[in-house]
Amino acid sequence: GLGALFPYVGRAASLPLAHLKSRAERETAQREDDEHIISLLASLCHELDGRYRQRLLGKFVEGGHDKVAALVATRQAYAARVAAFEARARVEADGGGDDDDDDGELFLGRLEAGLLTVQLATTVLAYLIVSGDPSLSRTTLLLLHEAGVGVDGVAASLRELRESMGEAQVGVAVTNNRLKMDALCARFEQLSARLVRRQAPSGAGGATVAGPTGEGEHQ
Repeated sequence: GLGALFPYVGRAASLPLAHLKSRAERETAQREDDEHIISLLASLCHELDGRYRQRLLGKFVEGGHDKVAALVATRQAYAARVAAFEARARVEADGGGDDDDDDGELFLGRLEAGLLTVQLATTVLAYLIVSGDPSLSRTTLLLLHEAGVGVDGVAASLRELRESMGEAQVGVAVTNNRLKMDALCARFEQLSARLVRRQAPSGAGGATVAGPTGEGEHQ
């Protein structure tokens, strides 16, 4: 149940990793655990409704929203890993090579660095933002803002994940999550547009814009 899952959100799984001797093995196992846990959260956000969804949202409210903070921190840790890989890849790309091969290797390298974990964590955070709970929405937006991520950075991550799922086709079961991502993106874009209109009169001096990897950068 949720009580068994949430203690592991944003926490190193020290006991399961204790038997691994090398640092590389522990880091790999931790990355896999983080991706698995956040994937479960994203699936729950996709599938639950009614009182079950309220129970899920309640877990993020408990403890002063500490699990929201943990999820943002986990997202940012993997976003930094992806950004570091992209920086190395740009340096290596100066040597030339086949563009198609380079694109494929770049994508696989970003996945290995934690791209999917970033995208899935962003998906969960977007669900919290559009949850209809004003306190949960505000807190999630504030924590992302403090981490340097604006609504445009969230939207960029959502779009990239949605596009990686391919085109939705009626009657094909595997597109179920794509359809749900379509709906989430639409809801988030509507909320984002309202936020932009609300903030427009204050000017652009403190605006947050998408950086080269979709992360928010303050200007």
